[in-house]
Amino acid sequence: MKDDFCHYGNASIVRTSWTNRNPGHRFSSCARSKEKGGCNFFVWNDPPTCARSLEIIPGLLRRLKIEEAEATKRGKREKILWISLLLSWCFIMYLL
Repeated sequence: MKDDFCHYGNASIVRTSWTNRNPGHRFSSCARSKEKGGCNFFVWNDPPTCARSLEIIPGLLRRLKIEEAEATKRGKREKILWISLLLSWCFIMYLL
């Protein structure tokens, strides 16, 4: 970490940027938000990324979000199918 404290003496924390322009870059900023008495303290901790990674990483992050959403949807569908199976077995047992 480059700086331990912001301009006003508040502790700074390391965060990670996930914007399209600076994906995965670490930076230090004031631990307190501006609304809670913080300041605009900001300093990059990582060197700039190469241009190729700026093209690749945002696409990978978008693809990951899509895959996670699809996995969640599949999990919900699987749960519904298991409940349907259980209810059908209960209905069959009731008929017997």
